[in-house]
Amino acid sequence: MAGTHGRARVRLERSGGFAGITLRTDVDSDDLDEEERQTFADLLARADTESLPSKAAPRPGQADRFQYDLSIDVAGQHYDLSYGEDSMPAQLRPLVDRMVEMARRPPKQ
Repeated sequence: MAGTHGRARVRLERSGGFAGITLRTDVDSDDLDEEERQTFADLLARADTESLPSKAAPRPGQADRFQYDLSIDVAGQHYDLSYGEDSMPAQLRPLVDRMVEMARRPPKQ
């Protein structure tokens, strides 16, 4: 993705795993402070969503692995991506890891 100027919205749903617990989070760049907004924009740019296949099948025999489903709206474009834990493109991993971290943070009061 050539730049991430303006608003970006990303929804992540992580399902599966040993416990089968689903983790969901929505990130809207307009809701982030300036530093976090810049970090998020950098991660989106590095993810290069335009070059990614929308899906990658998990490898057989990979029980108890996570499934990641993302919905990304950025720069007037929409992307739906779905990957197994072992089939996620390397350039997408930092964005997903950051979103999981954000989802686990206690809510601000």
